[in-house]
Amino acid sequence: MLEYKEILKEKSILYVEDDEALNYEYTRIFELLFSEVVSVVNGKEALDKYEKNRYDIVLTDLTMPKINGIELANKIRDINKNQIILAMSGDNDLDMDKKKIFDNIFLKPIDLTELIKILAK
Repeated sequence: MLEYKEILKEKSILYVEDDEALNYEYTRIFELLFSEVVSVVNGKEALDKYEKNRYDIVLTDLTMPKINGIELANKIRDINKNQIILAMSGDNDLDMDKKKIFDNIFLKPIDLTELIKILAK
């Protein structure tokens, strides 16, 4: 875990998760790893934050109120086509179109060690 912390300590993350308990838990973990963690609970808030600032990584849930993860990713790609965007989903039925939008998709519940390895890449 320390090797990943070394890699991530200079990075920023925009974390989007509408489940407030999960959002809180992962935000606390990310704060131990990243230099900057911005955490929001819906896609609209995430887009507002992204329009004002850029992040090394965007990690978003797919199913959220106001703007879902796919819409958010498309809007972010309109701003920065090279943005690293990762998604989380509780839906096992992930079609190829969804997979093309994101750099990686994690199925919930997420294995934290695997997530951190991918974030460090």
